[in-house]
Amino acid sequence: MSDESKDANDLDESQATTDQTEDAPEDEEALFSVKYDLDSLMVEEASSLLGGGSTKNTGYLISATILLALIFYLTIGTPDNTIAVIGALLAAGFWTLGAKWRTVQLRRLHKCGLDPVISTKEQNRREVLVYGYTLALVDGTGAREEMPIASIKKIRTSDRICLLQLAGGRFVIIPHSAMSLTRYKGLVSYLEEKAS
Repeated sequence: MSDESKDANDLDESQATTDQTEDAPEDEEALFSVKYDLDSLMVEEASSLLGGGSTKNTGYLISATILLALIFYLTIGTPDNTIAVIGALLAAGFWTLGAKWRTVQLRRLHKCGLDPVISTKEQNRREVLVYGYTLALVDGTGAREEMPIASIKKIRTSDRICLLQLAGGRFVIIPHSAMSLTRYKGLVSYLEEKAS
């Protein structure tokens, strides 16, 4: 083997080692680190953020649309009672869904593992670590999950929590109470910048 090919192989190996080090967040210091115990109040707040309130509630919006169409239908010509009854039943059904929308969102969060009632104390103990372009989630059992920050689909915030909606239907809650207001705002703005 010539000296040139040895140098090229050494260069390739050192480049591969450098690439692995850059991709391995355990080797770098986290920009943000948040430790907290998941509780029911956090999950309730997250379901409220996810539900979007009554003005963004899908069930209420569909019900209102059906009612407006039904009123318009009843004001023109001679309406068919069957269509009017079906329209009224559909509107009532979607109104009921709207009333239970927050519960629907709460169940959605529970299916993603955010159910502090059935989880163990260790599973409820959480740590969120934010690196340059990586987000790491660690629970009290030591289970670690890493994902790129770019996989964040939507960020919803309130005064108490930040809810990250990730690709694949996963959610991450970051409570404001686990850090100072300045760090919380810095974390949210950093994630919004990197996720977009």
